[in-house]
Amino acid sequence: MPNIKLGKLARRVLLETIEKSGLDSGQGLRLTQSEEGLTLSIDNPSDTDRVIKDNNNLLIIIDREVEKIIGDAVIDVTNVNGEFKLMIMKKQADSNMH
Repeated sequence: MPNIKLGKLARRVLLETIEKSGLDSGQGLRLTQSEEGLTLSIDNPSDTDRVIKDNNNLLIIIDREVEKIIGDAVIDVTNVNGEFKLMIMKKQADSNMH
């Protein structure tokens, strides 16, 4: 099963975003694959979704199919030309030569 983690800055930014938006308890931001790439939208998790929480606050909801597409990765915030953007950085497979 792929392992998707949130970086510290991403956790803080997503938590602040969710708190300011006044989402209902149990709602979070669903990571969705679209033609434009990966997007976030407000949703409730299903029993088959993977959820990433911070101190019992639901942050990210990931469908198992989207999780497979992304693979092992870290979601974090990075500075791109002076703007902070949510980025997915895929982990590189170990290339140990024996």
